[in-house]
Amino acid sequence: MRSRFQSFILTNSDLIAARKLLSSETDTAFIKTWCDSTTYPDLCFSTFSSYAAEIQGSPKMLATKSLFVTLNTTRSASKTLYKLCKSKGLKPRVVAALQDCVEEISDSIV
Repeated sequence: MRSRFQSFILTNSDLIAARKLLSSETDTAFIKTWCDSTTYPDLCFSTFSSYAAEIQGSPKMLATKSLFVTLNTTRSASKTLYKLCKSKGLKPRVVAALQDCVEEISDSIV
């Protein structure tokens, strides 16, 4: 039978879990604070909160992750527009406009 004091003893794994939770809350709070000053704070937070452990409250890591996310999103948009250009039944004017978009986006990636 456990004494009433033994029920309050934390194991090493309990301490590790508590540290991770506190660290995660601190990292997430940093991202929330940073995102609050952006044009789209909810989108910013939902995008970057999943990277909280990697960012760890570092403005440099947040900036790096911002560039990474932006580049990947831009590449994805470019691929989607390129596929759309190849769709059957589009009017030539629409195809030309889509091709212009693909070219502009591609210029921003390079």
